Amino acid sequence: NIMSRLIDAYPERAGVLVGAELGTHLLVDTAKAGNPVSLMVFEEVGRILGEAIVSAIRILDVTDVYFGGGISAGLEFMMPTLDRTIKQYLSQYYGKDLILKKATLENNAGTLGAAALCFMGSGL
Repeated sequence: NIMSRLIDAYPERAGVLVGAELGTHLLVDTAKAGNPVSLMVFEEVGRILGEAIVSAIRILDVTDVYFGGGISAGLEFMMPTLDRTIKQYLSQYYGKDLILKKATLENNAGTLGAAALCFMGSGL
């Protein structure tokens, strides 16, 4: 994975990430503290996600992209690269009305959606 690859490549810059149990919370916390490897991880993920979003926008012709779930926790660290990548590959036709923002339900969207389906299916 990206995080392990970058820790192995830059062990002297990884700090507390070396040997730690890796996860989103640790990555976000260390990025907030300025850990250079954590910031590189978010930059790389922002680039990859940006390229995927460009493809989705071109196929679906959407103008609103909302980020929820676990990925939303690190969105502030990904957004500069994500935004730059999207602008690099999208023409003005797609980019002029594009909205990129954090979903208001954040990490609860899946749980609330599943609950809504249960209520809809039960006739309540």
